Amino acid sequence: MGREGTGDTTRSRVVVAALVLVTVLIALAPRWWGSGGRGEMMRQGLQEALSSCRAAYDSAATAADTARVDSIVPPYRGVVRAGDPPCGAYREKRMFRQGR
Repeated sequence: MGREGTGDTTRSRVVVAALVLVTVLIALAPRWWGSGGRGEMMRQGLQEALSSCRAAYDSAATAADTARVDSIVPPYRGVVRAGDPPCGAYREKRMFRQGR
């Protein structure tokens, strides 16, 4: 008579174990998907854009040259795309500091 509830107990344990497993998988999923090369590609693209803007600002001799560089849209991964920010936006966000 003590065995009548064992089926319910076993099912309950399986359900709880499945819930714990699903919760752990959901928690780890962003780490797995985010660890791909996508983030590195974005960093390289941003570094390329910043380098292009830095070079343009370094060659600017007058305020008019600086204003012209402010409006230049740097290439991102070799392509100038519509909607990308111009060099002036990077300068306003102070992204040209050393060590970046």
